[in-house]
Amino acid sequence: MNTKIKLLTITLASLLSYALVGCGNSSTKQQTETTVQQKNLLEDIFKETFAKKESFFELIRKDAVKERIISEYSQNFYDKLCQQIQVSSSISYTDGKYEGNGTGGRYGNGEAYLSYIPANDILTINFTIGRRTIQRDGEVYYNTEGWEVKYPKDEFDEDITSEPVLMYELFENDGLITYSPIWLSITPVRVKGGIGIGCIFCTNKLGYSSSNIAKILVKDNASGRVYNIAFDEPYYEEYSGFKYADVGVGIFNDTFIQFMNTITGLVDCTISFINEDGENAVIKNPENLCNIRDAFDKFMEDYKKME
Repeated sequence: MNTKIKLLTITLASLLSYALVGCGNSSTKQQTETTVQQKNLLEDIFKETFAKKESFFELIRKDAVKERIISEYSQNFYDKLCQQIQVSSSISYTDGKYEGNGTGGRYGNGEAYLSYIPANDILTINFTIGRRTIQRDGEVYYNTEGWEVKYPKDEFDEDITSEPVLMYELFENDGLITYSPIWLSITPVRVKGGIGIGCIFCTNKLGYSSSNIAKILVKDNASGRVYNIAFDEPYYEEYSGFKYADVGVGIFNDTFIQFMNTITGLVDCTISFINEDGENAVIKNPENLCNIRDAFDKFMEDYKKME
């Protein structure tokens, strides 16, 4: 009796094992077939679009293409793509690759490039709005490296989060003294009818000098062009002991926008702070200062959400 039960148990276990293996193989096979079908469907749609000389605008609205974009990117990415891309040319096909591009035309400031390679089933979309890269989640990418948001402290030494300050600062050592060849703070101020911007742009590389800054020059080393930075008023803060004086300028509102437009994208530049005595502090290639527009735009986007 025990022998029969044992044999029956072994037989049932074997049958169950084969059944499970069979189900596993069947499931894998079905997944493979589904993937192949989806790939073939997408390839057929691209072939048809190319043959009919249809555009990028028409292509991304076809169900299979729409589903693929949402799956590999996001619904938010797809919605923005449809909103921003209104004008486009016909889909092209060269060397095994389909390509298409479009712009916002009169109705948006987006630009997009799409490619599809049937051989490896790779769909790629490069999408920008106002020259800013749109990430897969549909949000704007900001390069804020080197910048930090800080807050003043209240009487309990806690952050006053309603008064954020965007900061950029470099540090160097001169013996026992640490100094900042450049530091910059940007503060939004609520004013009647909108938001004002105050910026302090300083150096303490001039040591204990008590002379105001007379001029700030920025040289684009790539082109050789020299910019004379406009400012609204001098800034000076004296220190003693192990801290040098901060000497610089205040740059406000429209003058700040001009300053930001000049600095943005200057990855190879030299800055010279020149005081009223003709002394100068020279800073070569201040890393990440060129990220000022991205840092400022992201900062202001977050600040406006607080309102």
